[in-house]
Amino acid sequence: MSPNDHYSNPQYIGQTNLDVQTLFKQNASLITRQIKVDPASGLQQKIQQLTTLDVKKMIHEVSADEEGEAQKLALQPGARIIIPNKEPTKCSIKRNGIVRAYAAITNQGLVRTYNEDRVSIILNITKPSHRKDEVWPKCSFFGVYDGHGGHNCAEFLRDQLHHFVVKQDCFPQDPREAIVKGFRKAEETFLQMCQGRDENGNAIVVDRSGSCAIVILIVGDMCYSANVGDSRAVLSISGGQIVMPLSRDHKPSDTNEYSRIAQNGGQVYQTTTAQSLEPDTSARGKSKNSAQPGHYPGDAKTQKWSEPEYVIGPIRVLPGRLSVSRTFGDPEAKLAYRGGNMNVVKAEPEIRQFRIHKNHDFIMLASDGVYDKMSNEDISRCVWESCDKNKWQSNPSYRPAQSVHQQCGLAVESVLKNSLYRQSLDNVTVVMIAFQNFKRQVFGQGKNSDRDE
Repeated sequence: MSPNDHYSNPQYIGQTNLDVQTLFKQNASLITRQIKVDPASGLQQKIQQLTTLDVKKMIHEVSADEEGEAQKLALQPGARIIIPNKEPTKCSIKRNGIVRAYAAITNQGLVRTYNEDRVSIILNITKPSHRKDEVWPKCSFFGVYDGHGGHNCAEFLRDQLHHFVVKQDCFPQDPREAIVKGFRKAEETFLQMCQGRDENGNAIVVDRSGSCAIVILIVGDMCYSANVGDSRAVLSISGGQIVMPLSRDHKPSDTNEYSRIAQNGGQVYQTTTAQSLEPDTSARGKSKNSAQPGHYPGDAKTQKWSEPEYVIGPIRVLPGRLSVSRTFGDPEAKLAYRGGNMNVVKAEPEIRQFRIHKNHDFIMLASDGVYDKMSNEDISRCVWESCDKNKWQSNPSYRPAQSVHQQCGLAVESVLKNSLYRQSLDNVTVVMIAFQNFKRQVFGQGKNSDRDE
């Protein structure tokens, strides 16, 4: 397994150096225009939108992985960052096979009033009753499910996806095949649950929710990373000297996904919006010919509107209008009678497998709300800085971890808080799976370094 594979160097469609003002000028005939009243100011708002299917006219926004350090807010100790609606961090209390410790935390974020993310941690996988006499290796299952359009799909995956995987006859002998078959069965089952009949017996959709999924399945000393969507997993090696991606974001802007979408009859598009406000003349009193302050006849003709504020929308996929190209659920994107196409947005996982070695530190899983603002290297650095007592001890609220379990809790809190500090507007969820080398790096090679606590 090499860090220099296609996971490390994704390629995207769209232009990073395309000037949005020039784009609007060159495509004036394609722009839709409307006037609305801004509810905050009462002023008229001119909205212009350009929607294009031409990849040469799409703008690729620089991600956290591509952004230079100078453009980012510096990482902060987690104890210094206060976040709203903080939920308790869940940590392990003892080791489980090769998993030395783990921790998980989720938060609804800065602007949302709900949390559609869900987490699954299954440490003691139960064998099917008809196979209870078989000898299985130690198995554990970790999943982060980033729901959208409602929480039903994410909750279904949290409660059921691991069952669909481990109940395959090929598990645990062939975990990779079990993941493929289990994911397929979970998708089929949920799409059936999404459908019903109206009073005339016609098929209807009763649940429109969907979810991304990033799963880590550990069987003995083998690790399987399975990804559907744009949540992500990364592996830290040798005390953070190497940070290796274990998944590839499934976005319509990814060149591999774009080709797959086009080959299966789908399309990608992007909408860019320019918003301008009319001149604010309210300070000059009422117009003689108008009962409302600031609304002078001919204002829009005789005075300049404010400079437009451009909002570059994500590159999306049709059918479905989703900004991710692989998901569970989302029946509107998949069912033929709703105009969907099962081969465009699909729940087929990309899987990578590897043996866990002595120099492997930890795996970090997180929803895209985290990775939108933090690169893979940011995540790793944030974890290791949370272990640096010299960096933190000047903060009066800092309490050093007394165990590797507590340290995992501090690490996931620090990652989550820093993503919100950098103004992530999505739900955010972080799960950390630590191996023995993480404990050695943090707590040393003492005589108790391999004990169960």
